Amino acid sequence: MAEQRVVDLPVGRFLARIAAPSDAEENSAVVTVFMVGQLETNPRDTALLSLLTQVIKEPAFTTLRTREQLGYVVSASTMSFGTGKGSAASTLAIHILSKTHSPPDVEERVKVFLAGFNETILSLTDLDLATHQESLRTKLLEPPKQIAAEFAQWWGEIQYDDRYWDRYDAIASEMTSISRSDLSDFFLKICVNPETRRQLSVHVHCASHPLEEGGKDAGPDTSEAKQTGEAIPGDVSPELIDENWRSWQDRMPLFPAELEYEK
Repeated sequence: MAEQRVVDLPVGRFLARIAAPSDAEENSAVVTVFMVGQLETNPRDTALLSLLTQVIKEPAFTTLRTREQLGYVVSASTMSFGTGKGSAASTLAIHILSKTHSPPDVEERVKVFLAGFNETILSLTDLDLATHQESLRTKLLEPPKQIAAEFAQWWGEIQYDDRYWDRYDAIASEMTSISRSDLSDFFLKICVNPETRRQLSVHVHCASHPLEEGGKDAGPDTSEAKQTGEAIPGDVSPELIDENWRSWQDRMPLFPAELEYEK
């Protein structure tokens, strides 16, 4: 059963570096995930993660794609791992595909962006925040338009014996009570504060961005912070995973295979 469960990423920064499988690949890639946890029985954090994802999407694209032109693909999204009764673990994920910037440079730019994003959250107007909340509430409470969609919604509750029939209603209810301060605290907890942040980054190096043993990826680079004047939060050397995925997984804690529900 261990292979089917999800790693409960501990506090820290973890980094896996690999070469692209094809020498003809012209792009490098960076995927950075910030672990939130198992949210199946936690409508509050589910609502917070949904709202944070909604709020961060456009600024991430505008800053990292349009302004800094890191690459053609730049996205921020909610990403879940695992299947089964209560086993899915949710994260905030940032994906960037770049032909012109190496993975260490891309991650450095992401860190600088995140260092200043809390100010963006706190500067949201009441109307901005309410617009984001209402958009998400509408999606949550909108009845399925096709029988297949309705089947999928209820079958998941039946298949894993969750029977959380008012799941979407509970999340929508929590959504309206989230303040700017609540969203800021949540963002700082999962993405910034080194005492609570649980981060895993994967760097895929194309041939034009060769992976060098003990290279820039092996530790923090504050050159970008010095150029911009931004303080990079928790800029500490990561624990390298590289080729040791299995041994790393074997010593990591795992989320429980099942969660208990109040029915």
